[in-house]
Amino acid sequence: MMSRMSLPPNRSKQWKAWEREVARDLGGTRTGPRGFDVPDVVDLPGDFSPECKYQKRLSLKDADLKQAEHNARKREWALFLREARSGRRFVVVPYKTFLKMWDAYTQGETNE
Repeated sequence: MMSRMSLPPNRSKQWKAWEREVARDLGGTRTGPRGFDVPDVVDLPGDFSPECKYQKRLSLKDADLKQAEHNARKREWALFLREARSGRRFVVVPYKTFLKMWDAYTQGETNE
């Protein structure tokens, strides 16, 4: 199994582009491949830690979830997934994080 660091050049460009896109969309900075202890995006408002995965076929892997949680160091975290061929994008968050987001969303609706 190839690690992210040993991907063919084209795939390497694609996952880097995915990390840049997430960083840009969230208003943060891409950290680049610095290993297992750093989130993929930093300098974000709030206390949030994104982990980005570019995959040939979408799959939710336990190792990716563990990496996202570990790199977050007790902050809120999310796993940003993108499928290569289709370009489909998904974000996976812990249930308690989703409930916080849901509360903020529904409070916004009732205040309008």
